[in-house]
Amino acid sequence: HLFQVPWSNANNSTSSYTDSDDQQEDAWSSWSDWSPCSRTCDGGASYQLRRCNSLTGCEGEPVRYRICNMQPCPDGIEFRAEQCALYSSETANWTPYWSAENPCALTCVSPTGEVVTLAPRVRDGTRCRPGSLDMCIDGQCKRVGCDLEIGSNLRVDACGVCGGDGSSCSQPLYHWSTSPTSLCSVSCGGGLKSAEPVCLNRVTGVEVNSELCDASQKPEISSVECNTHACPPRWHAEPWGRCTVSCGKGVRSRRVHCAQENNGTTTKVSSHLCEHRTHKPRSHETCNLGPCPPSWETGLWSGCSKSCGEGVQTREVTCKPSEIDPSLSCDPLSKPVQSRRCTTGMPCTESEDESYAEKDSQELSYPLLKATAEKLVSELNVPSESTFIAEEWGPCSVTCGEGVRTRQVNCKIFLDFSRTVARLPDKQCQGPKPKDTERCVETPCSFSNRVETVRDGFADSYKSGMSYSDVNIKVAPGFAGKSTYSWRTNGFNQCTASCLGGMQTSLIQCVRDEDGKVSSPWMCDSNQRPDELTQLCNVHPCPPRWNVSEWSPCSHPCGLGSQTRTVTCIHEVTQGPGNTLVVPPDRCPQPPPAGTRSCNVLDCPVKWHTSEWSQCSKPCGGGKKTRKVQCKQVLAQNHIQDKHESLCPSTEKPPDSRPCNTKECPKETTQPIIESSDTPYNQASPSKKKVQFKIGGPAVIFQGTTVKIKCPVKRFDRAKIKWAKNHIVIKNFTTKYRVSKKGALRINSVVNSDGGIYTCIAGLSSADTTLTVKPKPGQFPSSEELDGKVPLDAGMKTGEEMGKSSGFVDNPSDSDWSHENPTSGQTTGSHDSQEEIKT
Repeated sequence: HLFQVPWSNANNSTSSYTDSDDQQEDAWSSWSDWSPCSRTCDGGASYQLRRCNSLTGCEGEPVRYRICNMQPCPDGIEFRAEQCALYSSETANWTPYWSAENPCALTCVSPTGEVVTLAPRVRDGTRCRPGSLDMCIDGQCKRVGCDLEIGSNLRVDACGVCGGDGSSCSQPLYHWSTSPTSLCSVSCGGGLKSAEPVCLNRVTGVEVNSELCDASQKPEISSVECNTHACPPRWHAEPWGRCTVSCGKGVRSRRVHCAQENNGTTTKVSSHLCEHRTHKPRSHETCNLGPCPPSWETGLWSGCSKSCGEGVQTREVTCKPSEIDPSLSCDPLSKPVQSRRCTTGMPCTESEDESYAEKDSQELSYPLLKATAEKLVSELNVPSESTFIAEEWGPCSVTCGEGVRTRQVNCKIFLDFSRTVARLPDKQCQGPKPKDTERCVETPCSFSNRVETVRDGFADSYKSGMSYSDVNIKVAPGFAGKSTYSWRTNGFNQCTASCLGGMQTSLIQCVRDEDGKVSSPWMCDSNQRPDELTQLCNVHPCPPRWNVSEWSPCSHPCGLGSQTRTVTCIHEVTQGPGNTLVVPPDRCPQPPPAGTRSCNVLDCPVKWHTSEWSQCSKPCGGGKKTRKVQCKQVLAQNHIQDKHESLCPSTEKPPDSRPCNTKECPKETTQPIIESSDTPYNQASPSKKKVQFKIGGPAVIFQGTTVKIKCPVKRFDRAKIKWAKNHIVIKNFTTKYRVSKKGALRINSVVNSDGGIYTCIAGLSSADTTLTVKPKPGQFPSSEELDGKVPLDAGMKTGEEMGKSSGFVDNPSDSDWSHENPTSGQTTGSHDSQEEIKT
């Protein structure tokens, strides 16, 4: 590190100075010239710079600004609009968007209403907001007073005086103003709100009686624009589609897309514009959660009963009980048919037609009869509790000898109010299930297939227009013609919502009058059914609950990715918009749902992996950047494994180097100018401990004085100034020699050996000063100095470096004590050196 020596602010003359003066001078450089104005009109900004030269820092700012070119622009185009227009194209015309959060960012809006920050900061001199003098400087909004000074708080008072207190003009105490009387009609996109005149006290701002204001100056009721900013994109949900089922929990769906409203028109935009603004509405939800009523279930059709001609197919039809009330039964009139005609497509011979004539008659009529009469008569033996019911055995499998026969054994229950039998799963019956197969022995050919035809009286009666109750069917004793049924209201159904208010309707049931037992609704007269009653229910607020957003996309396609979602504790207190409050997490059930989860935990394919590019090897003239390219595989759990290069596709290997900084290096076209002075300097007072002078003229200094030699130079970085003594560059600096940041050389407590030629080197330019050291009055040089042998300073190159075996240089006495030729600035003696300065 270089030691900073304080100096006074002298020009070319000698002056004494103090340490505090030196610190004040060296702390800051002088201010630069004012920069060009950032605008040619309508107010821009100009700045000055200065550099801190102290290692311990400086007080104050390194830059200062002022306003310039305040005259109006002839075209009247606003500065921010000009900057937005630079990004416009044939497809998009960007206009300014004033952001209150970041007024000094270049935020613009497209014709479609898309708001985008095109640059992190606007140009200096851009107004922070419309109608304001405050302007953006270096990305920060700076206050500008009415005196046009940056950082000023002065404002124009009510009398039009900048910085005034309003006392320079006479104003009435009460004045008219306008006050909004309604909310804005829309929250964005441009709306209206009405404003009516009010009379205010000018001092307190409090509204007073309107009679105190001048009625002739009362403004009209007006409408003002509000919320003119473009609406942000938001999710739009289309109406729900139909439920997949009518009962028993189905699913319904709808389309959800991101859209933006602008001037009353809604336009569909990309979904990523809505992802971070609001929660995306659900596109699927469950519906029709209520249990299903009793319904008929049918089995598969059997094979055709005939191998030729027309036959009959049958199937099993059972009633599936209701999940609400198992006692409810299916509508008998809507019961599917259990038999149907079928044809084999093969004609029968005449003998076959006669033998099956009577059998056909029975098979066509018997299933229809069984569907009604047998259900109501034969199966009345089924108890009212679930029981295994065994039907009649079927025929033996052989006509003679030993065979097997089978029968149907099912778990059934009798529903007495509807006089029907419902089939249940076997697990609903207790006890062992009767066997459905057994051995049989038949005599040869003794079985007759001819049965007497049974007429389907129920079917005939139904076809002739008679009602179900008019059919004369044999029923169990105690049921036929004795029971009456009526409608009864029995409380209310389940509420449609568990909180925040739902609806429920009255429960109307058909009951048997004699015992009040709930019966099938078809047993009652539908014309006498009372109207349903509706009432509110569960109007209390919902308890706090967790609200979660959709999972974000996985952060990585393989290896180990993660997904996040927003988890918020909310409390819904009322119905309608704005009914949700965000409450502390401890109000919701614990633990909360997870906000993060792992995803895509699987091995990635083997591929090339690259490191970051290195710095460019050259600042100009063509350099090179390099990076590592390795074949690797990212395993599950994000473990990385090196792979042989042969496992990665060689044709896809990324480059490991690329050119950079290809522009030619700038050539120095101008030589630095050293402003040297030929004025000789002779220290007159031996009491001065520190002196300074410009390089150029010869100098005679008293022994023990600290010397500062300035080297003022133009068109050159002073920090790169080099110094030489007797044409040998000073490379190592100790307490004897120091060079300041401005390039000045300091020599501490000069002695006789410090005399010589000192050269300031600035690029291709140089200037010399011959320094002579003289003893103070009453002081004489030592014998060693008189002999002319003085050691080289530690900062100089050694004699060995200069090709000599000794560490000393013979300095002739005339060079130590005589004045140099002021015209040449060179000594008459010659000096050997390894690094010689050529001027």
